[in-house]
Amino acid sequence: MSRWTKSGSSEKAQASQTIGILMNTLLYLADEAASDGNRSTKFMKISSQVIKNIFKPSSSYNINEQIGVLLNVLGWKNSEIRLMSSTRSKIILGSNRYLDQNNNTLKGLNVLVKMIALAVGYHIFDREVDAFVEIDINGPIYTIDIQTLTTLETSIKEKEIAKKVEAPSGSSPKISPSTSKSPASMSNYDTAQIFLPVLSNKLPLVQLNKILVDVLSEFSASWYGESPLDSELTEDNKTNLVMLIEFLTQKATESNTSWVDLGNQVGGYFAGVLKKSFTDDHDLIGPEIKDGAQLGSIIRDIKARSLCSLTVGLTCGSNIGGKGRSFCDFTMGLWAGCLSQLTEYEYKFSGFYATGKRSTDPCLMEFELK
Repeated sequence: MSRWTKSGSSEKAQASQTIGILMNTLLYLADEAASDGNRSTKFMKISSQVIKNIFKPSSSYNINEQIGVLLNVLGWKNSEIRLMSSTRSKIILGSNRYLDQNNNTLKGLNVLVKMIALAVGYHIFDREVDAFVEIDINGPIYTIDIQTLTTLETSIKEKEIAKKVEAPSGSSPKISPSTSKSPASMSNYDTAQIFLPVLSNKLPLVQLNKILVDVLSEFSASWYGESPLDSELTEDNKTNLVMLIEFLTQKATESNTSWVDLGNQVGGYFAGVLKKSFTDDHDLIGPEIKDGAQLGSIIRDIKARSLCSLTVGLTCGSNIGGKGRSFCDFTMGLWAGCLSQLTEYEYKFSGFYATGKRSTDPCLMEFELK
């Protein structure tokens, strides 16, 4: 007689088997969707909505405890939920007893866990949220940052409205001229090199600059509660872009966060806005990226010093730290996060090579693909 037809004590085992079947089915669907950004977004939207509607926590009990029970039922016996602020929460999960957790299922696990985080995050804050998932597959350990967010476009509009409301009657928000005083390193950066090595040269740089400025500004406000553009907004988006990246890399340094990892998270957002901003007639990435993907890694060249503040005579190397690396490392993470969302591969920044000493010589940036 099978376990499914026995009565009594076997009911718990039957329920566990049922959850196991459900979770592995969801992982299979998540893995299938992970190869395509639109499918991934659709899967997370639909599935998280189902969980939000079915999981109805009681207001009479602690919400974190109720979410912990739900996560336990779904296979995570060990979970820790921390409320970091009124707009941000952090969840740390241990291994899942139902799921096959290895490098082959990593993409699917990321999509599946984010989907669940979107659902429970909604109940934590009673509003829509976004989530960032990091998985240490060796644990495995899942680290999830949840923050209250509407769409980037809506948040940006709300922020602009708020600025106008706060401005004195009869005046407009202060905008500094493009010639205003800015960090000395600002003139060293060629912001075009943030886009040209990976995105199609058919895309207008002016618009790309504007989009990335909006993304970085919203990201700064959401994660750190402030944006340098609140007080130093200029008419030149190239200058605004540099100020934002320097602000974020400084915040990352203060919190002991990897510049590359932070750039990767921003890059995922940037890719999502790019998809919404350009029609299907546009190829968002350059042809060399598509061709190189077949080899398992890509190498891109950029103008030396275009994304760093090294002085003449210094060359790129592992011993260069501080601002000599932060801007460049952040951009490499941005590329990886962006390309991972725009293609069917996962990109990881793996190294850089200095090819010469003259300022006009290129640096070679290498990315591994999964």
